[in-house]
Amino acid sequence: MNILPVSCLLNINKNPNINKTANSNNVLSNYTVSKPMQADTVSFGRTAKNAKILRSWFKYGMIDIHTGQQLIDPELFEYYKQTRLFNRSIKNIVKEIKPLQECLHTTESEVFYLLDECSKKYPQIKLSDAMQLLSIQALHKLLKVQEPIFKELENEARELPPSQLQAFNELLSRTRAQLSNKPILYRFSKKDFFYKLGKISQKIEKGGNKEEIKSMRHIRDMVQKIPYTPSGRNFNNKDINISENVRRRQASLFRDISSYFYRSALCDNKELEFLMSMIKQELFDIPVKVPFSRKAFLHDLDNILCTLKNKKYAHRLAKIAKQLPTSQEESAAFIVKHSRSSSEDIGHSLLVGQVGVIDHIEAFSAGGEDAVENYAFTSVGFNSLRSNMPMKKWLDVNPQTYIGAQMSVNRIVDLVNEGKIRNSGYAKHYIESFAKKMRQNSPSEEPLIIDTSGIFVSQKELNPF
Repeated sequence: MNILPVSCLLNINKNPNINKTANSNNVLSNYTVSKPMQADTVSFGRTAKNAKILRSWFKYGMIDIHTGQQLIDPELFEYYKQTRLFNRSIKNIVKEIKPLQECLHTTESEVFYLLDECSKKYPQIKLSDAMQLLSIQALHKLLKVQEPIFKELENEARELPPSQLQAFNELLSRTRAQLSNKPILYRFSKKDFFYKLGKISQKIEKGGNKEEIKSMRHIRDMVQKIPYTPSGRNFNNKDINISENVRRRQASLFRDISSYFYRSALCDNKELEFLMSMIKQELFDIPVKVPFSRKAFLHDLDNILCTLKNKKYAHRLAKIAKQLPTSQEESAAFIVKHSRSSSEDIGHSLLVGQVGVIDHIEAFSAGGEDAVENYAFTSVGFNSLRSNMPMKKWLDVNPQTYIGAQMSVNRIVDLVNEGKIRNSGYAKHYIESFAKKMRQNSPSEEPLIIDTSGIFVSQKELNPF
């Protein structure tokens, strides 16, 4: 599950005193963006060392330096996972996480509001069932946003060479069938099967019990024995000629896998059950309803466009396609994407983007130190989005950091003066070091200047280190 909250970047209010254009697409493309968070962990990349005291402050409601929003305590988030909160009734889930609604980014907050309304009508249903109910209306809303983009793409694609145009038309035909919830004939692909199985396996390895982990590993070993066939997404009746022996071998091995699954400790795993159902339909040439995936569509389109000699034309088509809303930008897309997800995955995706993490001001991969003086409070989502981008470039992409950094310091000052953070000397040292490091890493023509006054420090605490 891809959980990068770009919505918070697109919907923020820029500092009115800063006159600059945030061209995020151009700047972000020059840097390595980390992979999105998996749905089973909030450990993002390597863990910042020597940050135990700073992490202890998350329980007081620290502020994200990039948005000015309150962060979710990672220990609270871990508690929700361990107690399997998201497997309870929608009424209990909403009651538990409602205090966190103001922490959520725009898209996730809109989804939570709809779930809250749903819980009033159907308080005892599961989170996954609630998402399926919401998906009916969300799909109609999403189609209205997507259709003009597909029409623009279709008109622009008329200049494609014959072979690419045929492939494009087939892709668009499949896509429209998906969006209309019509069944499509897919050929079985071991590569696709193993990839999807691997995504589920990652979650089970992190959060499953010993029997579940053992069962998943055995299933993966069994799948390895299945012979390869061409990818299902490139299926063409005229081009594919698979021997009957291979097909019979695939079907026989899959029957063994399916039989083992329903007898294993994973038999109640809905995500794995859905995957088994899809693979069965693919193997036996049964048309299957496959939800539309923006990521898969862009991947398939890229496979077509990469063969074009006219790269500018290819870029123009890709740019149109990328206008399709993501699940981080549009609440309807979020609901449709997760309408078949498990309750745990849905709950995780709602919250994880705003879970607090300690980030490096100067990226560790670029030589930044593992030291308190180089640490800042941010979210899992923005830690991923910024990745290893230098702070000077990032401030141009996201000028809200000019405001959020000051808000983060103000929060620490308030907590010290309220007596919640007791070591005022440590806090004073941290915010002064943070302010100095942020100024050093901001543009010289427009430095980030942070007011660090306001903390009362006794003489005993002036030298905390």
